[in-house]
Amino acid sequence: MKHTLFFLCFGAACLVTASAPDETCELKRIPQYSLDRLLQAYYKNELPVPPKQARLLRLATTATSDGEKKEYYFLAFEIRPAGKDKKLTILHGTQLLEIEPGTYGVSVWDSTRTLDRWYEPITLSCPFSYTQRFATAIQCKANGWERLAEELLARSVKGSDSHGDNSLFNWRLQKTEESAVAFLAWVTLGNELTRPQTDRNAISKKMRALFNREPLLCVEKNCNFLNALVAATGPNCAPVGSCAHLVNDLAEVHSNYLAGQYQGDPRYIRVASQGFDIVPELIAHLQDTRITRAYFGGIMNAVPHFYDVGTLCRRLLFELAQGDLERENDEENDTRHSQWWTTDDAVKQWWQRACQEGERSYLNRVVLPKRESDERPKSACVTLLASRYPYDLIKVYEQVLTSRSDVQTSEIAEAIRKSALPLDSKLSVLKRAAQHQNNDIRETALSEIWELEKNR
Repeated sequence: MKHTLFFLCFGAACLVTASAPDETCELKRIPQYSLDRLLQAYYKNELPVPPKQARLLRLATTATSDGEKKEYYFLAFEIRPAGKDKKLTILHGTQLLEIEPGTYGVSVWDSTRTLDRWYEPITLSCPFSYTQRFATAIQCKANGWERLAEELLARSVKGSDSHGDNSLFNWRLQKTEESAVAFLAWVTLGNELTRPQTDRNAISKKMRALFNREPLLCVEKNCNFLNALVAATGPNCAPVGSCAHLVNDLAEVHSNYLAGQYQGDPRYIRVASQGFDIVPELIAHLQDTRITRAYFGGIMNAVPHFYDVGTLCRRLLFELAQGDLERENDEENDTRHSQWWTTDDAVKQWWQRACQEGERSYLNRVVLPKRESDERPKSACVTLLASRYPYDLIKVYEQVLTSRSDVQTSEIAEAIRKSALPLDSKLSVLKRAAQHQNNDIRETALSEIWELEKNR
């Protein structure tokens, strides 16, 4: 049987540190689990298995515990040694990762060695978390390292990563080996869906097979997710370049792996750059449940989840409407923002007002913050003014220099520099700003002038 490595995540890995394990914790075998049955289920689900010749590595880092620096470590398989780019490729759990040089102290681990109490109080982050050592235990079993596999399996019960029953990708230790590995496969496929260029149609078929095979996965929320995923994998039949085509493309927007941000995706930027022209299409898709590759990583009681196309449409509209929704009263602000995210009526009422005003007049009116405490101009409005009405942006900048020195100017000055304005027009207003009495305004302008002169 052929086993393939599912995905590759580029970039340095994030670290999440935890306190040191309790020295008195007695390692116990999980009696209801057989490593033989776990391995059989692991093969059945085609989860990644390291090559037989792959070395087991110890990756260590230091962290402070009780005021004292300690060296913590975890185990992973070496898939590709550090090459010319000096990056090391490892298999950690079911994740294939590239590690930047200097991130960890790396050494080969003897598979006959007993784990000590500093083993794996850290974990490499991924969109939907799980206990990587559970997968590593099964991989060690595949290599014939029985004792180490038993130890890792025992450790995996100590702190399985879980966000409760509300999470769509909630990995927990289950009653049977088949169920435990099925949930591991489900989370692995969920993580793979966030990667750019992966075949979501093929992944959806694997997830559907899991859904049909594992009773604990066969629940309504998973059924709804799979239906939304299938809808997202369909062809984009709208005319290329049309607003409908651009909005359909949002289904492929993905998050930056480390930061979990999606606003930098070119597809998202293309939609944002359309201004008022695309607003009716965005409003038409507010209830679009198609799954994107973008995700929310979870914080406190908020569980990790995928963003759908409707959420991205609402976010794009909010970025455009934010300046108009803003009020001096914090309580009124909170109410208006809450209504925006929970009802379509609030969005439609805003658009009716903005449409009557017209794009150009609207952007000039709302680009600057109403309250001095906010300081930052509205990014979406700055971007649209720079691309569509660049001379208006110069007037906005001059307004800041004259009467709104409380506003941060870095975004406006940079947008002017990058705009299609003639060089003389750019230099003229930036040189005036470079003589401003406000130190921040002056330094920002000098920096942008330097960039212009450098690229002449």
